[in-house]
Amino acid sequence: MKEPLDPIELQEPLWERQSGESSEWYRRFCRVRNQIGARSVLAAYRQEFEEKGGKGRIPRRVPGSWERAREHFCWDERFAAWDVYQQEKEDQIWTDRLNELREKGWDLYELLSSKAEAMMRMPFVTQTITSSNGGNISTIMATEWNQFRVPLLMLKLAMELGYEAIGDNNKALTLLTRQGFQVVDPTANLDLSDYLEEGNELDLKIN
Repeated sequence: MKEPLDPIELQEPLWERQSGESSEWYRRFCRVRNQIGARSVLAAYRQEFEEKGGKGRIPRRVPGSWERAREHFCWDERFAAWDVYQQEKEDQIWTDRLNELREKGWDLYELLSSKAEAMMRMPFVTQTITSSNGGNISTIMATEWNQFRVPLLMLKLAMELGYEAIGDNNKALTLLTRQGFQVVDPTANLDLSDYLEEGNELDLKIN
């Protein structure tokens, strides 16, 4: 029975071929490393056995040479390093996707808020109604309040997109204020006097 060899001194990156590791043993290491699900050295050995045209019973044990190579070339430690590397790559992919989504959300926020503010600053649409009753003539100035429904909903959606893009409501409020945007809380009563012509008043609540 051969004596086990001491573990090699590993070099970064651990999942790459190591000094003194033959191409054959590195290929076997990769075969186990790249398995989906729980790793099995025995499964890798059986696969190689079949590929080489092995006949007879399916092997039920891993040869001693494989076990010694596993210890000598520190397979388990290298498997763990590979798993961390793969997870970091996956995390970075999703981080990049999230950042891209936030950028798109912020672009939509700016687009919606700018259009909504322009609509809110438009003058009232008024309609003059004149009626005659027994010789008395009366004139009524009716304001089209509904003209603000669409821009208000746009502002509400814009703020929600802004909150989502930044990921924190308080940070969103601070940043938006610093950028010169008028911050609207969609859950509160809205004072729209800044948007209206002087002398007009509006009391409107968005639920």
